This record gives sequence, C-alpha cells and structure tokens, in this order.
Amino acid sequence: MLLRFVTAFNGSTAHWRWLPAALRASLRARAIDGVPASCVVTIPYVEIATAALSSCLPQAFRPRLVYAGLASFDRLAAGPALQLRPDIVVGFENGCRNVFHRAKAAGALCVLDAASVHHTAQPVESGEDNAEFWRRVNARKDEEIALADRIVVLSLYAKESYVAAGIPPGKIEVIPPGVSLSPPVATVEAKPTGGGIRFLFVGNVKFAKGIDLLLSTFASLDQKGKRLSIAGAVAEPGLLPSPLPEGVEVLGKLDRDALARAYASADILVLPSRSDGFGLVVAEAMSAGLPVIVSSATGAKDVVAHGENGWIVDAGSVPALQEAMRAASEHRDRLAEMGLRARDAARSLTWARYGDRIRTFYAQLLNTAVSDAGIPARQESERHA
Repeated sequence: MLLRFVTAFNGSTAHWRWLPAALRASLRARAIDGVPASCVVTIPYVEIATAALSSCLPQAFRPRLVYAGLASFDRLAAGPALQLRPDIVVGFENGCRNVFHRAKAAGALCVLDAASVHHTAQPVESGEDNAEFWRRVNARKDEEIALADRIVVLSLYAKESYVAAGIPPGKIEVIPPGVSLSPPVATVEAKPTGGGIRFLFVGNVKFAKGIDLLLSTFASLDQKGKRLSIAGAVAEPGLLPSPLPEGVEVLGKLDRDALARAYASADILVLPSRSDGFGLVVAEAMSAGLPVIVSSATGAKDVVAHGENGWIVDAGSVPALQEAMRAASEHRDRLAEMGLRARDAARSLTWARYGDRIRTFYAQLLNTAVSDAGIPARQESERHA
C-alpha cells in the first residue's frame, strides 16, 4: 500500500567509512528493509546539522535544537510526501503539522502515528523549565492531533491519556507493536542461579523512566548480594548519584547482542516509568523469559498479569515499587515459572501480527472514507499511503 517513505536516513550511508563506528552502527539499525529504493526519499541534512550543533551546545539548549530540527524536516518533507497524491498520509508527533495541513488541502486522510502518550500525561523532564517554549511545543502537538483523522497508539494506557485530554475515543486505534530481539536469547532454564537477585533496567536514564525511583528503592532493599544493572543511554546524568549505591552497575547503551545477553543473565526487569506509551523493553524481556515489574503508567502493562508473570505497581510510588521488588527477592524460586508465563504472554506480540492489523486498519479507513463520500470503493491495488 506504500507509495513513498520520507525519512532522514535509510541506512545506505552506513558504509561511509569516515563516520564514527557508533554512528555507522546506528545508521545500519535504521535500514529500511523490504521497501523498494524508488519509494524511499531521504532528507539527511537537517539531522546532520542538528547532531553537529548538539555536540557544541549546552544540554539546556538541546531540546530547542531537536524540536527546531523536527519542524524543519516537516517543512521539507511535505513536497515529496504529497507529490504522488496519496490517499493517506502518516505522520509522527511534532514532525507533521505542515505535512498534515497540505495533505488536508489535497484531500488526503491524515493518520498520526503516536508512539507516546498525550502530552498532558508526559512528565516534565528535569531541567525543562522554559514554560513558554514547551507551551509552543505542545500547541504544535495539539494542532497535529486536531488535523489527524485518526490516531494510532500502542496501548490502552496511551489511548486513555488521549481520551482524558478530550480526544474522542472513536478517533483512536490501539495497535500494539511487535517484538524483535536477535540473536535468540537464552532460555529461562539456562539462567544462572547463584548469588543474589539480579534486577535489570533497560531504557534511557531519565526522569520519565523513573530511574531515580528505582535507585532509591534498590538502595533501601535489604537483600544480600542484590544487583541492579542499568542498560541505556544516560540522557540526564544528574539522576545518577555519585557514588552509585552498592550493587549498581551502569552498562551504557548496548547493541542487540549485548542486550540479549543482559536479558539472559537477569532475574527480572524493572521499568517504573512515570509515563510510557508502551515500553518495548518490557515485551523484549518477557519474550526472553523474564518476569517484569512495571508501573501503572506503562503501556506494556497490557500483557502483564499481576502476580502471574510480573507485577504492576502504582506509578511514582516508592512503597509500591519496594513491595514488588521485595516480593521478587523473597520468592526468587518463583521467578523462573513466572518467566515462562511471561514468555507465553509475549508470543502474541509479533511484527507479522502488527503488520496484519495496521494493513487492515488502513484498508478499513479507506473503505469508510470512499463510502462516506459516495465514491465506489477502489480496488486494493489502487489504494496508496
């Protein structure tokens, strides 16, 4: 159904040997497989400029630069996105206001693919104290939401955040993502059993992910030999105390192989997010045979059965998180069985299923649109996004 895919990079630049190895690896991870090259349009210059300037500016100025880059990409993307007159235009939060305006004028349907929750449910990051700047950012998001004919979110929690903000429920479609983790992780039965309990956190080290709650709770936990591994980029260094609590190690951002090994060697994943549209690492951990502890503000709680394959705790509550981590520690002998149930629950989250659901969604959206307009439904081969 795809006419055109407009992006910054498509992975083809990963062979440029003069690029740093880490950047080449990042670009390879963004390769667009299975889409004809003729369908892909790249606009790399904005992202290159943003990355270059970001390395020179203080941390406090980087959010402004990122959002300025998104707005610039939005302006540049509108032309190639609409050149072939698509029936549906899909945009992403804070990067499609201009595209949507022009798409509506051309008679196309607009779908906002929202990976996060509504901005009213998103916590303010530490250091983000410029109220006027964030008011403009959120106003742009509101305009995109108003222009969108439909909004696709990843979880019931994300949908609830939009409904709470006044968006009609019928405008919102919940389509959970798939899980992709390679190479295959070790089975539950192969996990080491010696030493104390091994907690794992995967995600950016930032306020929104609740890393401060996790560190304080872990430090207060009275369990001999306990360990906590933190895997992810350190987005807000001020949240990591110095020195770190005993038993805590910061692994940094891991490649896929190293991340698979981290899942295989842990006993349980903990993600106490203050707000998370889904939390793909939860599904990854469960598919690796790990039970999980997640907050009530984590979309992936949709696949967590409390007390069966993990625990769901009140978002922002240290006592609730402490109770769940203590329960996992004191009943460590149950974790392997819970991990097996977690793996079973994660089997429903496949990219094949996601593909089927998203294609059905678009086909139904097109059929409804042409029916409402009194136009005969077009053949499947004539529908494009």
